[in-house]
Amino acid sequence: METAQQWASQEFGTAELGDARRSRRLVKLAASFAERPAGKITEVMQVPAEREAAFRFVENGAIESAAIARAHHRATAERCGEVSDILVPVDQTSLAITDRIGKTGFGRVGGQKSDRTKGLQVTSALAVTADGVSEGLLAQHWWSRQKKTTPPKWKKDRRPAEERESILWRLALESAEEALREKAPNTRAWYQMDRGADSSALLELVTKRGIRATFRSAYSRKLEGGGYLHAHMLKQPVLHRYEVAIPARKKKLKQVPARVARLSLRAAPVEIVTTNLKGKRMGTVNLYCVHVRETRPPRWAKRLEWWLLTTVPAKTADEAIAVVNAYRVRWRVEEFHRAWKSGVCRVEDSQLHSADAFKRWATIGSAVAARTERIKTASRQTPDADAETEFSREEIDAAIILYKASKHSVGDQVTLSEAVDMIARLGGYIGKSSGGPPGVRVIQRGLDRLQGAVEALEWMRKK
Repeated sequence: METAQQWASQEFGTAELGDARRSRRLVKLAASFAERPAGKITEVMQVPAEREAAFRFVENGAIESAAIARAHHRATAERCGEVSDILVPVDQTSLAITDRIGKTGFGRVGGQKSDRTKGLQVTSALAVTADGVSEGLLAQHWWSRQKKTTPPKWKKDRRPAEERESILWRLALESAEEALREKAPNTRAWYQMDRGADSSALLELVTKRGIRATFRSAYSRKLEGGGYLHAHMLKQPVLHRYEVAIPARKKKLKQVPARVARLSLRAAPVEIVTTNLKGKRMGTVNLYCVHVRETRPPRWAKRLEWWLLTTVPAKTADEAIAVVNAYRVRWRVEEFHRAWKSGVCRVEDSQLHSADAFKRWATIGSAVAARTERIKTASRQTPDADAETEFSREEIDAAIILYKASKHSVGDQVTLSEAVDMIARLGGYIGKSSGGPPGVRVIQRGLDRLQGAVEALEWMRKK
């Protein structure tokens, strides 16, 4: 893989910011961010002059954060052009930014009285290959509340569509489609969306345009001819029964034990009645519904159950299983959001004093977080690949030198999983006994430790 500077040139070198000097500054910023990810500019930029230039860049009102993002999204789409099919999980998240001085115009988004701020919501579309490797973002859209008020409850919400947070789902989907048409016209996307995207307008959009999409149903919709979705699906024959292992996890500081879930699978074509914002009938859409239900959950566990609406045919057990497996990839975008917001990039800690400056800085950070996610997922999904598909020769050799327990010598061919393991151990990883394969934080901390050795090796080899 290219160095941080080469990566930054590839991701942002084509950014159209109105001035070539701004584009060059963006590439420098992105390279520094990739080398030393952190929430604050003062942590990323080590040289005072470079730090001042970074602040001037993010505070420049002539630079649009959308133009910064567009360059990265096009680069992602170009990588997707190497494969015929990709999965695109889409997710919406709020950014919990603390307004310490009460004058920045944005802050936490929530229902508490103290949280009645304008706030920021973001929807991201992440490209994931069929073998499970994250390629980067295809789209990202921001929304901010227009007034410092608590939003109305869902059933009482009468705001126009363009003022609602839900419009971000449509904007993200359309932007991702546009990026793929431009840079990867022969690549087919299959969008995976959570319950927040379950709206009549979006269901009509994907069916009319022939877009492959799966939605997790938010409620039991009315069906054409009478009846409701959930009751109708429970009457369908079971196509398949199988078991899945659910690992142990923490929830609200409590440890939830592992269990084996026994699932039943149903699928059927459905004709759903669509309604407008006032609840009046608009028309119908023809979709498939795939229903997954845990049959005998333990008393202490919440039943696992998905109602998936999809434009992809699901007539047989194999087709229904494919829909379920594709939807399971959706959690990848949630992992990206964690890496971006509070993990390796920590953009929520930025302390920038305006929403626009924060968007510019966080948009650069989103590409850095996506890069780290790519390294993590590639090491898990294609562990035997050559490490030089993701790391430069200098990074690999620096890891071999610094990791004292390495069995390799400088110049040896190393697999991707071996390289990531060495780098993660430099970042504090102690092996799978610590809770699984290395995550983005230890990988990035290891890369941080490598920087000095990498620069020294590059200097020596140029002489």
